[in-house]
Amino acid sequence: MNDNEAAWWSATRAKGQKRYVISRSVLFCGVAMVLVAVMDFLGWQQQPSDWIWYLIGFLVGGYLFSVWTWKGSEQQYRAWQTSRLPTPTSAPTKPAASVRQPTTQSGSPATIPPSVTDLLQTPSEAHVAALLDDDDAIFLVDWREEDDVIIEYCESILRTGSLSAAIIDVDADPGFELYIEYSGKRSKVPLVVGHEDRHITLYSLNQALAPDYEIRVCVDSQGSDTLAFLPLRSAHWSTLEQTYGRLVDKHFRKITQQPNLFTDRW
Repeated sequence: MNDNEAAWWSATRAKGQKRYVISRSVLFCGVAMVLVAVMDFLGWQQQPSDWIWYLIGFLVGGYLFSVWTWKGSEQQYRAWQTSRLPTPTSAPTKPAASVRQPTTQSGSPATIPPSVTDLLQTPSEAHVAALLDDDDAIFLVDWREEDDVIIEYCESILRTGSLSAAIIDVDADPGFELYIEYSGKRSKVPLVVGHEDRHITLYSLNQALAPDYEIRVCVDSQGSDTLAFLPLRSAHWSTLEQTYGRLVDKHFRKITQQPNLFTDRW
């Protein structure tokens, strides 16, 4: 699946599996009935009762075909999403000399990224650019991003070994539910199937990670349709606030239920 196909499927799946299956089933049946009518016109005579059986058969066939294509497209889309994930770096980042680094659990980054402390020590456009280019520290979320990928982006940085996204197929629209799995617990993300969902996912992710970790939005990334987010251990945030005070809030805003970072002014 290429980027254009992925964009089309992203818009299609957002409308729900039920709508997709029904519309494709009707289309499949309609095309098949037209072909039978053409054959009948060309001399292949049909009994009136045959048309009823054709209609039933084509509707059932269209339904099965639509379900099969939905599942196949979902598998291809998941593979495409996975191919876009950044490759995590296993080597720990060198700690900033002036900031005491709290001890962290195995697997998670053990230090505060230098790009963060550099910005807080000496705020400048150069240090802002360095932070926003630091793929080992921050992850980017576009307003059209798939919500389960946001969770994967976060895990690629934190490397907890226990954070993942789970998508469950359901009969109700939109045809799926998103869950966050962390440290043996599972929590549902209350998606509304709209642009608001990016914020809802990030807010729910923070709730699931608490009290171990916290994600904050990089204020300096404001102004485009893509925002940068910095996930750190809660102990790291406490250390930064004790060292730099209000500068932390100036550059890294906490994610609250309101305002929505992607649809509201803030």
